[in-house]
Amino acid sequence: MLLAAEHAHWLSWVAWQEQHHGPALAWIDLAHGWAVDGGHTDMASWAQRVRSYYSLDHGDPVRALRTAEAARVVGMLPLSPAAEAVAVHQAAMAAAACAERDLAQRWADEAHTLALQAADEGERPGWLYWLNPTRATLQRADAAYACRAWADAVAGFRAALPALAGCPRDHAYYAGRLEDAERRA
Repeated sequence: MLLAAEHAHWLSWVAWQEQHHGPALAWIDLAHGWAVDGGHTDMASWAQRVRSYYSLDHGDPVRALRTAEAARVVGMLPLSPAAEAVAVHQAAMAAAACAERDLAQRWADEAHTLALQAADEGERPGWLYWLNPTRATLQRADAAYACRAWADAVAGFRAALPALAGCPRDHAYYAGRLEDAERRA
């Protein structure tokens, strides 16, 4: 069930990137259902987190916030620190979009702390392979950027950007965010 959920999530993500929103939502719903049926709490939370991202990307921050909050409490079993970190980060981004900046910054700090509890790749679910300390710092900086806390965003992007030298696409994206935050600071 977990493998099916992982594949459904991936198909959902590809469909969303190609602007096929209906199929993307159908696939993420299947991923969530299979994760729940299989008792995979972290994957069920991840599917909810992705759905929240879709809502935020589609311009519905209130729905994104409620969905991200639900991603933190998906089952009887507790989430792993990494899975909870990405759910909390998504809630922070949605809160920022709802102009709840204090809440967003508290959640960004919480997400960062949780992510650092799973600093080694073996401590994270397979699909969260990317959530290392550098990415956790970038997520925190992104939340600061969303909250218009420009100095905090600049500091976070500057601290983490050198570690992305081997990832040119990501480096370029965050370098652009850094430049924009520097202009606004």
